[in-house]
Amino acid sequence: DLHGGLKSFGATFLVFSDYERPALRLAAIQQLGVIHEFTHDSFYVGEDGPTHQPIEHAMSLRAIPNFYVFRPSDAKETACCFQVALKSKNTPSALLLTRQGVPVSALDYDIVIDGVQKGAYIVKESEGNPDLVFLATGSEVNLAYEVSHKLATENTHSKVISVPCHELFDKQSASYKAKIINETKFKISIEAGSTDCWKKYVGEAGLTFGVTYSGGSAPSYVTKTIASDSDEWIKYEASFYSPGYLTVYYTFYNASNMDAVDFYVDGVQFEQVTNLDDSSTSLVETSGSAVSRVADGCSGA
Repeated sequence: DLHGGLKSFGATFLVFSDYERPALRLAAIQQLGVIHEFTHDSFYVGEDGPTHQPIEHAMSLRAIPNFYVFRPSDAKETACCFQVALKSKNTPSALLLTRQGVPVSALDYDIVIDGVQKGAYIVKESEGNPDLVFLATGSEVNLAYEVSHKLATENTHSKVISVPCHELFDKQSASYKAKIINETKFKISIEAGSTDCWKKYVGEAGLTFGVTYSGGSAPSYVTKTIASDSDEWIKYEASFYSPGYLTVYYTFYNASNMDAVDFYVDGVQFEQVTNLDDSSTSLVETSGSAVSRVADGCSGA
């Protein structure tokens, strides 16, 4: 890349981008259009465990100035992201790719490439005025798509936004950004990693879903930990959308055979605890000096 005529690229697990940090920053500083392919982009790495499980890595890469971070949702978006990266002469790119298989969008290629070039685009329109907007990347775009369809059967309208590249989206006009995400105050982001970089899109009233702990990469219970099954999401969604709820954020973690979710309801902190052996759940109030069990079998309500 320094002398021209070649397009340099490298590939490894996303978690090992830490070892490449100096080279990544130098490419950005030197304005070299290097392409980095980082696979196994989330806790879905499986049995490799916490040492191979990226948590903060996507967010960390997005903090590098003059650096594009692409997290495509399927094969079609991947091809489009790669095309944009190939044409980038002065900005290096990282493609964060999933290990697991995901469905391929039925959208026309022209719509996808145009959306990728702008960093974010609508993959599912709302059937009516949207009550909420989902913003997602990578493998979580399909999850948001499924949840949106099922919510529609309960007369809750939503649209789904794929955000493959924050950096490109941030460069768009205010009118385009407003068209994409500002139709409703209630926005939800879904990404299997740290959530800090999503608040600029969902706002203080929005919800950010992700993974903020290490060690949840075993194959059996992990998907349940962040409710990646769309039916479970409906249960959570019903809770989020209830008028009396003032939910600030969720933090997912696990300890031994227990899984827990922290959240706030009308300023009171609660914890939903799930026994992963028998799937029993309980809701526990954790604010204040005492911890008191307030309900059993709540399952997200």
